[in-house]
Amino acid sequence: PVWVAVFALTAAVVWGWAYPLIKLGFKEFAITPEMTGGKMLFAGIRFCLSGLIILMVARARRISFRLRKRSDSGFLLLYALLNTTFHYAFFYFGLSHSEGARAAILNTLGVFTVVILACLFFKSDRLTGRKVMGCLIGFLGILALNLGGESEGARFTWLGDGMIILNALSSAVASLMTRGLSQRVDVFVGTGYSLALGGLLLILPGWL
Repeated sequence: PVWVAVFALTAAVVWGWAYPLIKLGFKEFAITPEMTGGKMLFAGIRFCLSGLIILMVARARRISFRLRKRSDSGFLLLYALLNTTFHYAFFYFGLSHSEGARAAILNTLGVFTVVILACLFFKSDRLTGRKVMGCLIGFLGILALNLGGESEGARFTWLGDGMIILNALSSAVASLMTRGLSQRVDVFVGTGYSLALGGLLLILPGWL
């Protein structure tokens, strides 16, 4: 459907704004690369508020908050950790030690990882020649970025590039878990739970 493509493209454009806005946020709140707690608190408040807003909208639309089974709470907690807590902790740490454009390109590693993992874990997804070629070109592009010269901005760093790569991998695994989430709770409510709970798990250690 056309609306699926429009929504996906809109989400991609809006997500692109995250890189400069987070950089501006670090500047406005005087959060330096060494302030690990400050970065976790900044990220945690942002996503916890986002999750609460989504849950309030779900409540207004009278969407059921009930999990299919009690045991599904463990799955939801793991999803929140990967989709929000670990994902954005790595993202904020890495972005504070890396250039925004460089981080954005490295973050696309998660897209190619999802393609490969989906073909391994889901029968409905098959690894075709076109997918292999697309992923290969993408990986070569990321490799070319890291071999881009001797300048300081082109060098690989674990605190910058390494954290962005871990962020991409966490995002990739969480993306695969989204199918399982939809089988356990309404996906809109599950997203709200993930952001609110994952954000809270960032706020507490950041505040401490």
